Amino acid sequence: MNPKWMRSWVILTAFSVLFPCVSEAEVQAAAGDDPAGRIQWLKDNGIPIRTWEAEDEDFSDLTPLIDKIGDARMVLLGEQSHGDGNVFLLKNRLIRFLHQKMGFDVLAWESGLYDCDRMEAALHSDMPVKEALSHGIFAIWGMSEQVKPVFDYARSTYGRPFPLIMAGFDCQFSARPTRESFVPDLKTFIREAGLEPDDPEIWEAFSALNDLESFKALAPEKRRKMSARITEFCRFVSMSKDALSRVHSPRKIDFWEQVIPNYRIYFDMNTRRVEGEKMTATTNNPRDASMAHSLLWLARKAYPDRKIIVWAATFHNMRRIDEIKTDGEGPDYTGLVTMGHPVYEALGEDVYSIGFTAYQGKAGPAFREPFEVPAAPGGSFEDLCHRTGFEILFVDFKQTRRNPEHWLNRKISARPLGHSSMSAVWPRHMDGMIFTDRIMPSTRREESENDPPV
Repeated sequence: MNPKWMRSWVILTAFSVLFPCVSEAEVQAAAGDDPAGRIQWLKDNGIPIRTWEAEDEDFSDLTPLIDKIGDARMVLLGEQSHGDGNVFLLKNRLIRFLHQKMGFDVLAWESGLYDCDRMEAALHSDMPVKEALSHGIFAIWGMSEQVKPVFDYARSTYGRPFPLIMAGFDCQFSARPTRESFVPDLKTFIREAGLEPDDPEIWEAFSALNDLESFKALAPEKRRKMSARITEFCRFVSMSKDALSRVHSPRKIDFWEQVIPNYRIYFDMNTRRVEGEKMTATTNNPRDASMAHSLLWLARKAYPDRKIIVWAATFHNMRRIDEIKTDGEGPDYTGLVTMGHPVYEALGEDVYSIGFTAYQGKAGPAFREPFEVPAAPGGSFEDLCHRTGFEILFVDFKQTRRNPEHWLNRKISARPLGHSSMSAVWPRHMDGMIFTDRIMPSTRREESENDPPV
């Protein structure tokens, strides 16, 4: 495994962002001269978690999180990379805990808004879980054996007063079947209201991303015209609300008013990609802004009276990421705004964001060979947690923000992004961190399976 690739691989996205290593001198400076005191603080104030096993519903070890999370109605569960198998299992267990003990009943994925809506419908049918997932979440999760338990659990809640609902918030298509169903569904939505757009070529624009090789082959001017047609179609839908409202619910109209602009953002992202635009840290901004908009729509309009769990990369969940300064080889985060920042600005203390990090082990998605995660450098957050002797440890950062002199309010090396070290004042970027002493890779789910009944 190429070490450079290992450090840079964080999220499956058209525009990857590299995360560099800090120097040993920076690590030691951040550690200060009292590591023993820091270790003791972690022992006294951290919350040990007993197990990451997904089906373990003895939540006595997680009960202290109720006080830490408080009245937040949105909990963001991050991940270092998209190949952290035991973190996936732990997130499964946390989801059960949040659902059963704290009243969270919507699980929003870093996957297509449109795709996950179809997946939610498929999960309520007699379709096998594996097939239902192929209509929704990205394969990095859909193919993972460690992710499947959350869907088995969701199905077990159906028919009860408090089912677990699946949703998505990404502007991208995340599943092949939904690329093919998107235009027929959109046509039905429009035509059931007796409408037809003036521009018949709009359907070609909405089908353009079904085959990325064909999309690449389009002339640049053709892609520009398609983007303009999609923008005009957004206005057409907005001006047609009276007709649409005669046959569709406000919820359905709102849904398509989110999906259609998302498609334009996804279209333009792919245009920049295939036309060779130089990728920078801020290339992700349009996608993250779109995800924030959709997540806020879920919270305010689609599910205004519900509590939401977010499954996404810590990179997207973070706020103030532009404050992280990397060494000379790293990217410049100036101007980078990830999803978590506008969501936090809009919802404030209604949000509790949790990152994950690990001391050592192996990681990698279900469809690749795992790569080594070396032991964390001395004096890093992971090293200090490792020296507590706890296998899994939850550390609440909100309590430390009240004390500017607290050691966590100084820059310290940690690896919550792609298992690569960087220095930051982490309480400014998230509300808590879960440490695991050993990371394990995601593994491919078994092909033969007996899905539980609906």
